[in-house]
Amino acid sequence: MRLSGQLLRVTICSCLILSLTGGCATYDTQKNISNSESNILGKEYFVTVGDIDFRCCSLAAKDTSQKYLGIDPASTGMVPLLLKVRNNGSNPVKVDLTRCFLANSQGSEIFKALALSDATERARRSDAAVVGATLAFGMIGGLISGSQTAQANRTLEQDYYDKYFKPTLINTGSEGQGVIFFDTPEEKQSLIRYLVITTIDIKTMDQNETRIQLPR
Repeated sequence: MRLSGQLLRVTICSCLILSLTGGCATYDTQKNISNSESNILGKEYFVTVGDIDFRCCSLAAKDTSQKYLGIDPASTGMVPLLLKVRNNGSNPVKVDLTRCFLANSQGSEIFKALALSDATERARRSDAAVVGATLAFGMIGGLISGSQTAQANRTLEQDYYDKYFKPTLINTGSEGQGVIFFDTPEEKQSLIRYLVITTIDIKTMDQNETRIQLPR
């Protein structure tokens, strides 16, 4: 009876601790990705159109997406891509996320970018574990995270906000970078061949679509 009482007290204490710390929803601290290690993200795709440089890297592989975003693209129905846009021109440009999309090889099916709130909600519904790994491009540097040190109390919303693409208005000599999530059903994800990015010259209001071929 004494042993049973001790076990009961231990169980009660354990449950109390879990309830106070959020149970299993704790921050999964993973080390940051340095420049020398960033090749784990896979091949980068680089395109220059006029005075604008575009660089992207797919995070669609299940293990990669789970490591950096805590999700399985198939079960959430969204595909994440890491994008960096640098403006080397004389006019500010805006990346119009509402008109950025993924497409199949014929362009007959397109999959639009999700708002941050929608992507976060899908991740939450899938019971995503918040992860502490930051993201970086190979030779560019510039870690994409709110902090280079994992914070034990960061929420999923904060983690996704830190990693989401911003700013969308890019001044001369500046850049925007981060993750964009695309609304793509599981059965269509293998058909994706292109990323299309729409930019607007703020001074002239000229609009341009840049197409970047993605791996099969």
